[in-house]
Parts: sequence; C-alpha cells; structure tokens
Amino acid sequence: MRLVFVAGWMRSGTTLLTELVGSSPGALAVGELATMWTALEREDHCSCGQPLRSCPVWGVVATEVADRHDIGPGCSTSYLDFDAVVRGVLRLRRLPGLRRLRRTDPDSFPADVRRLSEVMRTVLRTVTEVSGCSVIVDSSKRPTALVVFALIPGVELTPVHLVRDPRAVAFSESRRWQWEGVKAHLSPPGRGVLLSALHWVLTTVACHLVGSRFPGYRLLRFERLTALPEETMTAVSNGLGLIPPPFVAADAVQLAPSHVVNGNPSRFGSRLRKIKADERWRTQLPVTERLAVGVLTAPVRLALKLMAR
Repeated sequence: MRLVFVAGWMRSGTTLLTELVGSSPGALAVGELATMWTALEREDHCSCGQPLRSCPVWGVVATEVADRHDIGPGCSTSYLDFDAVVRGVLRLRRLPGLRRLRRTDPDSFPADVRRLSEVMRTVLRTVTEVSGCSVIVDSSKRPTALVVFALIPGVELTPVHLVRDPRAVAFSESRRWQWEGVKAHLSPPGRGVLLSALHWVLTTVACHLVGSRFPGYRLLRFERLTALPEETMTAVSNGLGLIPPPFVAADAVQLAPSHVVNGNPSRFGSRLRKIKADERWRTQLPVTERLAVGVLTAPVRLALKLMAR
C-alpha cells in the first residue's frame, strides 16, 4: 500500500494539496484518516456528497472496522471512544516514544499504538481495494500520525511537508470562518495568535525532524504553491512518480472526484478550483500581533526558507 502523507499545521493548505495530489491518475485523496472517527459518529458527508456511512468507500470501511475490530454503532467500542484512544496516541509528547518503535517488532508497541496501527491497516487496505487506487493521499498532518502510519506493515510512506507563513496561519486561526451551506461544526476551530505561533513552531520542527528521515521527503512552501500552482505541482508529482493533476490554466485545476472524510470544508467546493494566495493577513492582522508572531517564528521561518522548494 502506497501512502502519501501530507504533514504540517492546520490552516496551511493541506486539504488543497491533498486534493491536488489525489487528482493524479491512480491516486485518491481521503483527508485526515487519523481523526476520522468523530466524522463517522456524526455521520458527516464525504466530499463525494454522500453521508459517510452511505458512501461507496466509507460505508465499506465502516463495515470492515466493525467486523474486524468491533468499533462502531452497536460494537463494544464506539467511534467516540476510539477517537479518544487515537487522540491519546497522537499527542505531541508521545513522539519520542513512538520514534523508538520499529515496525519489525510489533510486540514492543504499547497497547493503544498496536490497536491504532491495526485499525488503520484495515482502513488503508479497504480503501485501496474498494477504490482501485494504488496511491492513497492522507492529510492527518501530525508528526505522531506520520510515525504511526509508518509502523503499519505493508505501507510505503512518502511525506510531503507543507508550510505556510505563520502570520497567515495565525490570522486564519484567530477567526472562525463559516462556509455557506456547511455545518458550523465542520469549520476549523479558532485560536489566539500567540498560541497559534507556538503550535506552528513545535509542529513544523517536529514534522521536519520526523519526515526528513523518510526517502522522498519534500518540504514545500504554501506560498510557492499558490504563486506557481502548475509548475509546483508538476515538480511535486514528478518527485512522487505520479502524473501531474490536470490544470486547465496556470492557476486553475480540474480536481478529480475524491472521498475526503475529514478536513477543511473547502473539500465540498467546486471541482474546478482556482488557486490563489490569501494575503488578507498583511492588512487585517494587527501590526502588534503580526510583529509578535514574526519574532517568535523568525528562526524557523529563516531555516525553512533555505530548505524549502
């Protein structure tokens, strides 16, 4: 099973990149698999338009997970109970311990890690079989999720680490956006700018330290993706051994049908997607907040500017 793992912090364009890579022939964008369980509990809609449990992909996945792992409605473990297990495993403080684990020695895994890896193996295998796609594109983002997926037997994982200017991220996180026709709980949560900057630094550094150990790791700036979409995606696709997604103009792409289970509400938008930068933070983020975030994140931003492509 081949998995392209999109790593990074929230509000960084990971859903967009996931759908772009997933629009290559033979690839499928699935969104944030690691945290799909609350979406199944609420029976949210898949990006294909169907309720998850009625979706031709996720309906089969839900049945397999229930049969093999006793998780779901009427099972010994509810989706919300399993989601609590997942979130416990994915806490950043678990990262050092997770990195010491080896796929060849599953008996050494803590019980919660072993269970999560087994369940996610079933999820990935089922998605691959049902969709007929050989490449699954996941946007679980977190470095801990990256490590857990790499522990799954039979998974060939390639990380693509997407980084956006932390001032733009802080501006986006400080506001709770609402998309027309999208339920309020699907909108990303808000966060203060200083806390956003701290999370950005910790997650960005951790994703790079973990991801750079994998063959084919790529560090990509969101600003480059939005400035030169077609050129950037051609380079990314070539690096992954995929055919680039079908651009109809230098800044517009025809996205393939996807089955994104969780992620930014933009996944419900038009499949003809115009890609452009959102620069509102430059004028709408207060100067004091912009300077504070800039100072806190400056060392990491400088390092990334030197490394990113």
